[in-house]
Amino acid sequence: MRLPRDLQNQLGLSTFGFRRQSREDQQVIDLRLQLTEAIGLSIKTYQVSDPKTKQKLKIYAIELPDLEENRQLVKAFNLRKINLIPDQMAFFRIMKSPAEFDYRISSDEANELYQKLFIESVKPVNFYRHKLKFVDLQELPFISIDSDGVRDEQDLPVYGDYDDVLYVRSKRDHFEVYVGFADITPYFNLSLDDPLIRNASRFGYTLYGSHGHQPMIGDNVEKETSLLEGQARFAWIIKFQIPLTGTIDLKKVKIFRAKIINRRQLDFYHEPQQVSDLILRTNLENIRIVGSFIQNRNNPEFLDKLAYLELSNYQQTNNSNAVRELMTFTRHLMGKYAVNKGLPGIYRIQAFNPTPDQLGKWIEKFNAEGYLAKPSDLTSPQRLSRLILSMANSNNPKLISLSADFFAYLTGQSVYSTTPAIHGDLNFEPYMDIKGLRKLVGLVNQMIFSADFDPEHTPKIDPQVVEKICARANAAKSVIDLNSAYLNFLQNRILRRED
Repeated sequence: MRLPRDLQNQLGLSTFGFRRQSREDQQVIDLRLQLTEAIGLSIKTYQVSDPKTKQKLKIYAIELPDLEENRQLVKAFNLRKINLIPDQMAFFRIMKSPAEFDYRISSDEANELYQKLFIESVKPVNFYRHKLKFVDLQELPFISIDSDGVRDEQDLPVYGDYDDVLYVRSKRDHFEVYVGFADITPYFNLSLDDPLIRNASRFGYTLYGSHGHQPMIGDNVEKETSLLEGQARFAWIIKFQIPLTGTIDLKKVKIFRAKIINRRQLDFYHEPQQVSDLILRTNLENIRIVGSFIQNRNNPEFLDKLAYLELSNYQQTNNSNAVRELMTFTRHLMGKYAVNKGLPGIYRIQAFNPTPDQLGKWIEKFNAEGYLAKPSDLTSPQRLSRLILSMANSNNPKLISLSADFFAYLTGQSVYSTTPAIHGDLNFEPYMDIKGLRKLVGLVNQMIFSADFDPEHTPKIDPQVVEKICARANAAKSVIDLNSAYLNFLQNRILRRED
């Protein structure tokens, strides 16, 4: 949706400043005193300012876990007095918690809850798609590079961390790059009723607690799909070329399923001279050169203006930086690939100063859910606050969810969207993830690429299912800290009983 030019000129929101206020003011102190019965209370304060009109607004987001006690408290609590004060607004955000989060439960009850929550994680694998189209790349010397935390205290693998591999080889006039991600698609269908999707939707991420982690997709599938050293496994490969001179050719970007073998697990501290195998050492050296090259790109439009740069001019970076740069850039290429082919997908978007066109896309989403928002609703902090407050207090769960996503977006947080847009922090547009071992959106995007690469053996993608899972992923993303805290809480209670 493109806004009329006169409205673009009127829209001050593209220059609004959203700033998180860390110090608690008197209003927050008063709210805490009035909400002493709330469980898991968090109050976040944002200062919104319009440099054109000098208008300022304070927004208080009162976040509570989704418990019956909290819901009753919210019903009885009246924010009207606060919202009648000029230049400020407050609203409740009920955060979906994994279960009844009660700090007073016993260790025995904690153990029972833990088993109830994660029972699906220990069920045997009962679904596997045997017919798959793939390319055999087992002869390529892939390596994985991660922290030294990929093995636990008993020196056993933390399977969920073996989720990506790399191979880079030097050609006469370019580097050929292969980035691989563990393939989960044989084990699920993209349906809201699929057991693996249901389990993954509980949290949206693999949870890491103080006493171990809880796999998003369950222990068994995680073990079967992790890219362990020396094991032949399926992976999603993103293959592209970085030329020594000229520009990257998007037509040469390929995304496909392959059978690969992780030849060696290295950590961030391995230096090339420590790798005795010449082929693997050369791969690591090439990975570091290309990672450094991407890191030192002199223009954010790396794809379009990569003119006459010599790779040899760049010093090799260390392993962690090389992996970070390659993975970030690869996620950008995946998004480009999906957009260019007209595929559906879930993208990560983030902006500090959204443009009128970007805001127009949100208005389209509101209108699609029956909320008749207008561009003029975004022309001042006060109108913006009324828009968010109105949707947050509606009876439509989708609108409530959208209001939270929109608020997160405006305050500079990254959110998931089925509409591609810029990720301002990373300066890439679009940006997409397919890490299916640890992220719910990764499962969705993997299946979308599977439908593109192997339509004969992949069920047709339902765009409505993609939209619903995107909403679930955003809800999980907003409470990931709460979920991790809850996992720690249960684990600590259980350990206390065992001690």
